[in-house]
Amino acid sequence: MQCGTGLLSTDCWDVSADHLSSFFAEKVDGIRSTTSGSAPPTIRPAPPGVAFTEFASLSSDNVAAAIARLPDKSSAEDRFPVSVLKGVSALLTPFLTYLFNRSLATG
Repeated sequence: MQCGTGLLSTDCWDVSADHLSSFFAEKVDGIRSTTSGSAPPTIRPAPPGVAFTEFASLSSDNVAAAIARLPDKSSAEDRFPVSVLKGVSALLTPFLTYLFNRSLATG
C-alpha cells in the first residue's frame, strides 16, 4: 500500500480490509524478525499491597487528542503516513476508541 505524495492523496482512500490485514501482518512479522535476538523484557512484580486490576476506559476525545499530538513524520518502515491518519481521524476515532477499550477490557 503506497500512497501518493499529496496530503490525503486519493491513492490512500482505496484500501481494502485485505490490504490492511496484509499491512499489519507484514508489520508484525518485521518487528518479530528484528527483535527475535533481543533479550526478553524484565518484568518485576508489583510491590506488596499494590494492585492494578483494571484500565480506565478511553473517550473519543482522548483518542482524537492523542492522534492530534502525533508528530508529523513517518519512518520508511511505516507506510501509513501520520498525515493521512490525522486527516481521517474524525472518521476513525470512534472505531479506534472501541478497539482500544475492547483491548483494554479483554487483554
